[in-house]
Amino acid sequence: RLDRFSDQGLSNLAWAFAAAGEAQRHEKLFGAIAQEAAPRVAEFQPQGFSNLAWAFSTAELSSSELFTAMASEIAKQNRAARFNPQEIA
Repeated sequence: RLDRFSDQGLSNLAWAFAAAGEAQRHEKLFGAIAQEAAPRVAEFQPQGFSNLAWAFSTAELSSSELFTAMASEIAKQNRAARFNPQEIA
C-alpha cells in the first residue's frame, strides 16, 4: 500500500512515527518505507528528502539500500547545492 504514497507522504509518515518516538516499535514499517523510497529518491523534494533522513536518524534505524540511493542521488546531480540551510540541517 505504500506504493500509493507520494514522496511527501512517505517522508511525512516516517517523520511522524520518529517524532512520536514510535519508530522502534514499528521497525517493519520503516523497512517498508525504505524499500519503497529507495528507487524513488529522485522524486523527493529537498524537504522530504531531508525529513526522511532525519526520521531514520532520529529513530536510530538504518537502511543501506535507502542511504546508498540517497547518497548516489545527491552526488549524481550535485543535489546538495539546491538545498537551503534548513533542509540540510
